[in-house]
Amino acid sequence: MTEGAFGGDRMEIRDLRVVGRHGVLPEEQERAQPFSLDIVAWVDMAPAQRSDDLTDTVDYGALAQMATDVVAQGSYHSSKPWLGTWPTPSSPPIPA
Repeated sequence: MTEGAFGGDRMEIRDLRVVGRHGVLPEEQERAQPFSLDIVAWVDMAPAQRSDDLTDTVDYGALAQMATDVVAQGSYHSSKPWLGTWPTPSSPPIPA
């Protein structure tokens, strides 16, 4: 993880495979299909670096589950609505 323009440390989850019902065509919304997600999260890992305590870290599993839930719920014509469902700097923290 490296410090970036967003502040904090960069955490990545690459090629997370999730199943959802999304697309423009009716058959795309009726039949579940695979999606591959790349997630980049900027988090403050300084407390974990100082303490070496797992409770001060970000739970990769919880972040992956959040992404899975977003894709699995509902049906959209494009992936753009997903963008409004992710945590922002003013959102509650990602679970540790």
